[in-house]
Amino acid sequence: MVCFFLILLILNSYRQRFWCISLCPLGAFYGFLSKYSLFKINRKDSCNNCGICNTHCTVSANPGLDSFKSSECMLLFDCIDKCLRGSLGFSISTKKSDVDIRRRSVVISSASAIAAVGLMKISLMEPAKNQYLIRPPGSKPEGDFLALCIRCGGCMKVCPENFLQPAFLEAGLIGLWTPVGNPKFGYCIYNCNLCGQVCPTGAISKLTLNEKKKIVIGTAFFDKDRCLPHAYNVNCMVCEEHCPTSCNKISGKGT
Repeated sequence: MVCFFLILLILNSYRQRFWCISLCPLGAFYGFLSKYSLFKINRKDSCNNCGICNTHCTVSANPGLDSFKSSECMLLFDCIDKCLRGSLGFSISTKKSDVDIRRRSVVISSASAIAAVGLMKISLMEPAKNQYLIRPPGSKPEGDFLALCIRCGGCMKVCPENFLQPAFLEAGLIGLWTPVGNPKFGYCIYNCNLCGQVCPTGAISKLTLNEKKKIVIGTAFFDKDRCLPHAYNVNCMVCEEHCPTSCNKISGKGT
């Protein structure tokens, strides 16, 4: 996971906003919709082709050229602000769509879309068989969860201990960027139910604190070869002292 983000940082130094321009699936979807957008950045007849707007375009959409890529435009409006002649404006698009609707292109596009849906189902590890896949407390069954989760990241933002992290391939390609619990970053606070409260789609149920405390999200285990009482016959009660419940008190030597 760390290596993945390091690669993204390196690519971003090669080209600004590399993730947004080249890899972001949500950006690609918005780019497709933008081709049919009613409002776009339009160039007026007063343009003298100075190229200043293209220089300040951070996504290389080239608003000052006839080859303006509206699908790449993020509507940052830097080009409009920098235009000295006021030749750029955000208004109703008057340019005829250049979408290729020939029969061959339609067939190829449709076949590619169907194939892409199949590829999304491919997984290096089936989520149902991945024993390390921990979903937020109150999550729907895996199939329903993947269908409902919109990858907004709201649950991860409000998690006070950063226990919830974006999934990479733990849940397959179809589960990319969905929230998963990662104990390496933090832990799920016993008296916290924020993730369910902010979920906008119901992928994570809005549990009360009492309901959330009864939810099992995983099974803890310990390595007896490293546990002080088991391996070295040394008294240790640290885990019991930190346990938020009092139903499993250990007599004698703790674990």
